[in-house]
Amino acid sequence: AFSQSKNLTSVTIGTGVTNIGLCAFNNCDSLTSVTIPDSVTSIGSSAFSGCYGFHELLFPASVDKVLDRAFENCYLLDNIQCFDIKLTPEDINYLEELYIPHKINCNR
Repeated sequence: AFSQSKNLTSVTIGTGVTNIGLCAFNNCDSLTSVTIPDSVTSIGSSAFSGCYGFHELLFPASVDKVLDRAFENCYLLDNIQCFDIKLTPEDINYLEELYIPHKINCNR
């Protein structure tokens, strides 16, 4: 949708959107801020990969699925706050901090 939009700095996902799709914002080099509403339940593969400007991501509790490589190569991303979701190793390579609330069950 907005893949490789080099001048995009901020995104507010509209209320009612339930899925951020495959490669939706990948390689948006200048993107530093995204607001995700409670209606979003999943983030697609490579949705934000290559968005070098992210430092922090806050997921609403409604997000329960983040697909592979959603945040791959987000080199400055050092803080993710999430609820009941799974992240792949590619998504957390550069993290310095990961907040996981006490309600998460880590048993398989």
